[in-house]
Amino acid sequence: MNTPQATSQVAPISVRSLDHVTIVVKDLAASRTFYVDALGMQEVPRPDFSFAGLWFQAGETQIHLILEHEGSGLSLIHI
Repeated sequence: MNTPQATSQVAPISVRSLDHVTIVVKDLAASRTFYVDALGMQEVPRPDFSFAGLWFQAGETQIHLILEHEGSGLSLIHI
């Protein structure tokens, strides 16, 4: 069995923060309920894009939900 060995090398990129993360969903209403009611996140204003979506604030990072559509890629089941 091969196991990864720890190295002392420093990663070439060091992420210090994330501005936003986008998640494609199939059901915006159910997703909003989860993010607001279960996780306690705050919904924040979102620009009027040509596709449906919702934005939430999580500390310094925003979570952008977009409704699955032809150009979005596939949604993942995460709730």
